[in-house]
Amino acid sequence: MAEAARSQLGDIAERYAGPDLAGARQALAVASSDLAAAESAIRRDPSTAAQPLALWLARSGEWGPGVIRLEAQSLYDPRRLRLAARAAD
Repeated sequence: MAEAARSQLGDIAERYAGPDLAGARQALAVASSDLAAAESAIRRDPSTAAQPLALWLARSGEWGPGVIRLEAQSLYDPRRLRLAARAAD
């Protein structure tokens, strides 16, 4: 489950293209790295899975709102996505 979440974070980061969204990409990269650390801790001792995952979820409050606030500037915005697709043609 954590691997799938990390993959999703990478997919989201790709849609936050351009220099104006570098902060959001960095926040997503840190979130992915933190989740990887939680994954490693879980592999070492599966009985402690709740603690590193709870910590990661708590920290999502630090980066999540900013990423969500910038969503309209990302390629999740249908107009921006169309423009980006045309530019790639």
